Amino acid sequence: MFVKYCSAGLEILEEIPEPDVVIVCCGGGGLLSGVAAAIKLLGNKTTRIFGVEPEGGRYLIHRFFYWQITTVNLIISVIINGVVVAS
Repeated sequence: MFVKYCSAGLEILEEIPEPDVVIVCCGGGGLLSGVAAAIKLLGNKTTRIFGVEPEGGRYLIHRFFYWQITTVNLIISVIINGVVVAS
């Protein structure tokens, strides 16, 4: 899975070889970590990478700031696959 997500980072670099900022959805963190790894390991040390998630699907904020895994209730309609991790 991680290799597949790294390929997304490679595709970004094909279009923009030295991006200033990359914004990635971070439902479970796999896509975010893969894209960040590909971009940073290929020498783009100054590229800033931000993980974003919808307000109704704040999985990572609970994981990192409160050190707990929480169930996400899907109240919002999600169009993009992988934006929200449901359990």
